[in-house]
Amino acid sequence: MFGPLTRVFVGGAEIDSPLPRRGRKLVFIDGGARKGEAYDWNGQPDCGVMDLELNVDIHRDRMPIPFPNLKGAEIHMFEPNTRMWVEERHETAKQISRFAEAVYVHSVAIWNSNESKEFYVGVNEDWGDVGSTLVRDKKEDLDLESPLQVQCIDIAEFIKNNFVPQDIVLFKLDIEGAEYDVLPALLKDEEAMNVIKSLYVEWHHEFVPQELLSKMPEIALQINYWTKKNGLSYAVWPY
Repeated sequence: MFGPLTRVFVGGAEIDSPLPRRGRKLVFIDGGARKGEAYDWNGQPDCGVMDLELNVDIHRDRMPIPFPNLKGAEIHMFEPNTRMWVEERHETAKQISRFAEAVYVHSVAIWNSNESKEFYVGVNEDWGDVGSTLVRDKKEDLDLESPLQVQCIDIAEFIKNNFVPQDIVLFKLDIEGAEYDVLPALLKDEEAMNVIKSLYVEWHHEFVPQELLSKMPEIALQINYWTKKNGLSYAVWPY
């Protein structure tokens, strides 16, 4: 199912191999997991969790987005930055695996093909590695002299190979500018899009070159198409 760049956590401990498939799944794909800030220890994300009765964000004071509790979910954390936060990321996965069915930590980058690419780590004096990216021309303080060489995966292929339309797949994409290259291919892949039920994207408009921004109108049209065609739930990831 997954290669040597994936570690698996179940019940608060690391195990050697993925769990076998057991019926319909609730799946959270965390694109851009960093050190795992998006989670609370009880298995629900600490970002944009909506209390359906109060209709307010019970964790933050920013705009809430609809999001279920992840208890019993299969969680996939994607983060290619192996220079920082590796131990913290795995500790987070271990903790939330007590409540999730399983947590997979993939030390790979989400992309539109399977290939090796350079990944530029953020070096901002105030924000540290926040903003690390595959996009060399991103308007960010980046270590351009010594990028990491990371493995990238075709996310559409990953989704098609591992999930089925009967699953409830929630996809959060916070990949620091690479969304402008990832989404055009994903949104045109009918088989993959028939699997995804909810799409949450953090956009980085102010940080990317115009060449990437020019893709936005077509991306918006495709998102609108899927919301109408199969009821895709779409929201801006607010953090």
